Formats: sequence, structure tokens, C-alpha cells
Amino acid sequence: LMIFATPKFFIQAVVSAHKLAWKPRLYIASVSIEPGIMAIARFNAPELTKGALSIAFVKNPNDPVWRKDKTVALYRKIMRRYNPSGRVTDVYNWYGMTVAWTMVETMRKAGPNLTRASLLRAAQTLNLPRNPFLLPGIRLQTSRTDYRPLEHVYLYRYDNKEWVKASKLLAAQG
Repeated sequence: LMIFATPKFFIQAVVSAHKLAWKPRLYIASVSIEPGIMAIARFNAPELTKGALSIAFVKNPNDPVWRKDKTVALYRKIMRRYNPSGRVTDVYNWYGMTVAWTMVETMRKAGPNLTRASLLRAAQTLNLPRNPFLLPGIRLQTSRTDYRPLEHVYLYRYDNKEWVKASKLLAAQG
């Protein structure tokens, strides 16, 4: 069952499948894989969430693999200073910083005399091979004919506790 929905509707779909005693393999949109959302889904239907698959392109600041990562340390420092009541474990905060980093790089590329035209030109020609918030091997690249910045992702599997990498780098076709 492919559930490409925001968290509320993802949980409703999982609960409905559980009530119907339907046990399909779940494929979940990355927007709904936040630990708190998965905990609710797991509580309601652990037999469905175990083994669920999703894609990932950003580092997960909760993953022990990144415990000593400089970017995760920077993220935690920024959260402590500018969002002390925010949950550091909330991957939406991490995603927000990923987008902010990309915007800063785009503005830098647009040059010192920032205009709408220069910003659009910069956004249409991104080539960022090393965004420190992204998983290794994933780059952001756009062109005037292709505004989709991601061409690669990883597949992750949920083990009812955390997301575990389940593939090598995959080409995203679309």
C-alpha cells in the first residue's frame, strides 16, 4: 500500500487498514516518517509498520550513525540557541535547516546584487554536490528545464523502532 499522504492522513490510512485486517506492505511518503508520527502508527498497527519502506535523502539527526557528525552538532547548537523549546529529535526541524542551507547557497550564488532575476537564475542552475544536511552521495542539481533538485535517494526500512538503511544509493526516476 503506497501512502503518499501527510501525517494525519497517513495515520488514518494505517488505522483503517488495521481495522480491515488488511496487511499490505507499506510504502510511506518521506513527509510522514518522523519518529513521533511513526510511534502513533506503530501503536495502532505494529504489524503494518514493521518492514515499511520509505525513501530518505537527508541525514536523520536521531540516527546513532550521525552522533559525531559536525553538521548534526551544528544543528543541535542552532536549536539550543534559536529554538530552545523545539524538539531536536523532530526531523521537520532538521529538514527546515536543510532547506535554509540550500536557500543561503542559492542566494550566495545569485551574487551581491540580489534581484528576483538573479535569484531565479541561481535556483535554475544549482549544482550543490555537498549539502552537509543530505546523506552521502546525494547532490542538489537543477537546470532551466529540470527544477527537480534530487536525482538520488536511499531506501529505508522501519523495524518498529527506527529507520534502517535498506539500499545503496538509488537513481530516482520520475
